Amino acid sequence: MKELVRPALLICLVMLVPILPFLAFGSQVNAAVDRWREAEYSGAVTASVIVGLLATDIFLPVPSSVLSTFGGWQFGAFGGTIVSWVGMSIGATLGFALARRYGQRFAHWL
Repeated sequence: MKELVRPALLICLVMLVPILPFLAFGSQVNAAVDRWREAEYSGAVTASVIVGLLATDIFLPVPSSVLSTFGGWQFGAFGGTIVSWVGMSIGATLGFALARRYGQRFAHWL
């Protein structure tokens, strides 16, 4: 039983990482999305920001559902899907590469 404490605490910590910022900054995130929606940015800038934020979703608690919905609203269903897919694919590739490089050492550390 004692050997399960460390992994259980790690799991709880990992689960808190995306939740706590939304509890602390949820209204500020909503306000930022509203400001971005009302601003006049080019499509390339908007797509780049969405792709970049979705790619960092493995490191930061980024509201991917909000970004994907926003992308669909800005670019239509097909364009929003492509923008979201590219960003999430980059994030998944980064996650895979990091796990391949450091995952075994991290698992042994646990």
